[in-house]
Amino acid sequence: MKGCILAAGQGKRMGPMGEVTHKGLLPLGNQAVISHIIRYLGEDLSYVVAVAPERGDAIRDYLALAHPGLTVEFMTVEHFEGPGSGPGQSLHECRHRLQEPFYFVACDTIVTGPLPGIEGNWLGVREVDQPERFCTVVLDREQRVTAVENGGIRSRQAFVGLAFVKDYGPFWEALDHDTRLHRGEKQVNQGLAGLIPHGLRGAPVEWVDTGTEESYRQALTRFEKNYTFHGKTTDITYRIGDRILKYFKPAGLARKRFERGMRQGGAFVEVLETRGCFFSMRFINNARLFSTGLNHAATLRFLEWAQATLWRPVAPETVDLPQACKQFYADKTCARLADYAQRFPGDEGNDNLVINGRPCQPARVLVGRLLPAFYASGVASGYHGDLHGDNILIDEAGNYRLIDWRDAFGPLTHVGDLYYDLAKFLHTLELSVEVMEHGAYELTRNRTEVRLEHRMTFSQWDAMAAFEAFMHHHGYDLRRVRIIDALIFLNMAPLYDDAMAAYLYHLGRYLLQGMADQDHGQLFFRAA
Repeated sequence: MKGCILAAGQGKRMGPMGEVTHKGLLPLGNQAVISHIIRYLGEDLSYVVAVAPERGDAIRDYLALAHPGLTVEFMTVEHFEGPGSGPGQSLHECRHRLQEPFYFVACDTIVTGPLPGIEGNWLGVREVDQPERFCTVVLDREQRVTAVENGGIRSRQAFVGLAFVKDYGPFWEALDHDTRLHRGEKQVNQGLAGLIPHGLRGAPVEWVDTGTEESYRQALTRFEKNYTFHGKTTDITYRIGDRILKYFKPAGLARKRFERGMRQGGAFVEVLETRGCFFSMRFINNARLFSTGLNHAATLRFLEWAQATLWRPVAPETVDLPQACKQFYADKTCARLADYAQRFPGDEGNDNLVINGRPCQPARVLVGRLLPAFYASGVASGYHGDLHGDNILIDEAGNYRLIDWRDAFGPLTHVGDLYYDLAKFLHTLELSVEVMEHGAYELTRNRTEVRLEHRMTFSQWDAMAAFEAFMHHHGYDLRRVRIIDALIFLNMAPLYDDAMAAYLYHLGRYLLQGMADQDHGQLFFRAA
């Protein structure tokens, strides 16, 4: 038998979620919606997947990495948008590959309970509160379908988007001759209606709808939390068995990360394959996060490991690190501040803001005071790029493995500033991922003053003391690290929702002003 997944839709009802990726690739738990569909239909089926030209490659690439043993054929739907497109048209264009009994399912339909048998024709149904939004079916007392219609005229039983067609001949004959449109789309109604004389029953199923932004957000609450996905993002993590799949947008970022993983095999988790916007890596069973065991000794132990394994020096003359530092620390920060100012014009425009009792100049003014000597004082080395406790795994043998590394340091891919890794490590000791996720912070303000307060544990203070001891032992410039730390908070600000964005911005501005105050208002550095 075959299974046909209809994935040629444009996702126009998904709102901002539809801009992230194809709606069939949005995560529920740590698997894409389409993986849930394959799981309940079965990997032993032979699949036909209907895709649109512009988003078909993402579906192909995902299935190749997530389900490498799956028998699947892709059909590119020519008439995928405009009047006359729709699920009925997509299915019609797949008909030559479905001349046998088959399932068909919309790529936004999840069934969580057991499926009916395959002794006869059936379609999945569920009673809904707003039947006018759906294709509905009229059932007799024996659950036999007597009519298929749009808009809930006589029934509250919605067709959930999953059906099994045993008598495929009458189905195709009815669908092929159907010229009617509903809301400008060709539906599957008439094909299903063609099965009524041959016996078509309505099968109640446990249904999770992911076809709109609202229903998808509701569906998220029914599954475990995704490793990384929080609303609109360009980064999604999936887990399929012993593999982790990472999705990055735009195209090209996944390959950069894959290539970096290949070059850092002693420090990063093992990378496996890359295709399009995806790459895969090995999942480490029973690993724990470094952030869950913070203390003085553990921090020193990890930093010494990173010093020996990750931060391998690179000859300065082989790269233009000062130029990369200028782009990364100044140019990128100014661009992020401009994004932030568009959302919060009053913050950067307030020249006399007092934060936690410290008068603070606008962040753009402080960034502008970074002198060329600051850019020249970087240390060229191997690097991670997002080195914090939740990206450090410890396996059962006590070995460290790093995940979620950055794709590039400015224009450089395999070389970065060692000080950036040090600053990233520091910044989540100051403001932990847990605090950010659980909202354990508070910003209060009036016209001229802002007060910041967030929770810190003794373990974090203990780890910060170890960090400073490590810096002193190796002769690293703690002042440079603290300036980059402040820049990191400023860069993060426009990437978050309003409350977190404002907190990150004011924290970064406060820390950067503190560094400026130590040199009478100038962020001055001697060249290394």
